[in-house]
Amino acid sequence: AEYMGIHLEIMFVMGSFLSSSVFTMFVLMNNGHVGANADRVVCSGTNNQLSTTLRKDPVGALRSLYTVNGRPCTVVNGNLEITWIKDPSADLSFFQSIVEVTGYVLVYQVVAETLPLQNLQVIRGKKGFEIGGVQTSLVVFKNHDSSRGLRNLMLTSLQSVIGPIFIKVNNFLCNMDVVNWKDLTMDYKTGATDIVDNGKKGNCGRYCHESCKSSHCWSATVAGCQKLIH
Repeated sequence: AEYMGIHLEIMFVMGSFLSSSVFTMFVLMNNGHVGANADRVVCSGTNNQLSTTLRKDPVGALRSLYTVNGRPCTVVNGNLEITWIKDPSADLSFFQSIVEVTGYVLVYQVVAETLPLQNLQVIRGKKGFEIGGVQTSLVVFKNHDSSRGLRNLMLTSLQSVIGPIFIKVNNFLCNMDVVNWKDLTMDYKTGATDIVDNGKKGNCGRYCHESCKSSHCWSATVAGCQKLIH
């Protein structure tokens, strides 16, 4: 019942989220994969969606999933689902090495201030998270409680999202309005990118750090500058 309720909640807030167009962006090194083969650590993704399966110890479960023989994953073969992290001081550093996700990325009910995905370059969206019939490649939804929440979505190396984006109702999430989404996905031009109702309680400024080469950034810190490719 809880699972169905959460899906209905997403349906309610999605508004006029439109169907995506199918397109292909550039192919990166090594037969379409990012990074040198010798450095690649491939992990299997998950398909739990909004389930509470990992809710008892989400950080421990995710660390186990995305670490192989003590080495953090660089490629997620499938979906990267980061959900139900209610500890604001949780150590999420094991996500830092991920450079590629072949499926979708889902971030839901995470109250840690910063999500360290600063090396993620490509979200291929070979399988999408369905929202109103739309197969969505990047979903960031309702990452807060009454007094705190996700503030910095550090996707500073992101170059390509193949498919639609849904970032909505994240009360403390800042800088979503100064990210250059057109540089990341062609679907921005079709209306299939839904990025609204974020940062209402975050006291967010609209300015990037003075060291940024453009006015686009993921946070106001030195490390938050967006790396534009187009």
